[in-house]
Amino acid sequence: MTKPELIAVLPEEIQVGQPLPFPVFDAHHSLLLGEGACIQEESQLKALQEIGLFRAWSGMQREAGHHSLSVPGQGGATVPASNFAQLKLQPGMTVHLRRSDLPPHGFMAVKLLGWLAEEDLLVSATPQNGAELSLPVGAPLEVKLLAGKGVVSFQSTLLQTCHVPYPYLHLAYPQALAIRQLRKSLRVCVSLPVRVSDEGDAASYEGVLTNLSASGGLLELPLLAAQVGDELVLMFSLPAVEQEHMLVLRTVVRNVRTAGGDQPMVHYGLEFLDAATAERLLIEHFIFQNLLEN
Repeated sequence: MTKPELIAVLPEEIQVGQPLPFPVFDAHHSLLLGEGACIQEESQLKALQEIGLFRAWSGMQREAGHHSLSVPGQGGATVPASNFAQLKLQPGMTVHLRRSDLPPHGFMAVKLLGWLAEEDLLVSATPQNGAELSLPVGAPLEVKLLAGKGVVSFQSTLLQTCHVPYPYLHLAYPQALAIRQLRKSLRVCVSLPVRVSDEGDAASYEGVLTNLSASGGLLELPLLAAQVGDELVLMFSLPAVEQEHMLVLRTVVRNVRTAGGDQPMVHYGLEFLDAATAERLLIEHFIFQNLLEN
């Protein structure tokens, strides 16, 4: 992997007690201090200068604001129960539920069988793992499902469990729905270890994906390894559809920025290139599952 060119930082470019005008790296491209960090003592500055301070030749380009991969706010709205029928849900779609009177735990995926307005909902009593649900009558439930461009959630109660002609549950009809509208490009916060390389070089680095959408992600590395417009290859494992899937994706760097702190990092906004349909579906499934559970 060809690293961006660095140039030495001149002594007059850094002043004690003044915010850094640019991120500072060592000769190996490792990030030492992010832009805006302050060196508080002369001794600290001298110690850093002995290590050798460098900055990117062309600066940490931030102009591509329209490529930003920051997570947008996701609003929600509460609508009356009469709108449940307007969701036009199809029998057979997946519904996620869990008891709300117990400590938080994973949702169980069942199938929607139908509903009778203002009376009850019918869902299967057999989750995807094949084991029949064992819930007491009257158990309070939290229910979530995907409908169109939103995640719908509501509170319900188990009214009755039936076994003929097959196991199914009667749930209380929702009195209010919370609908969280999903944006055009769904993103979730993650912490996925990745191996980063490029097709023209055998070198690779270990990094972390901290943000993921079907069209791209946010990569963290402790060093400057690429510039805007460079292409990178990501390899990472993604848990989806109850399995681990190894994905290898070509990406292009759309923006680069640095973050200070105890462990300074370089953040790369990436766009996926030519992702196969199967890969996109796996990513979307992973994102939907995370939205439902959080």
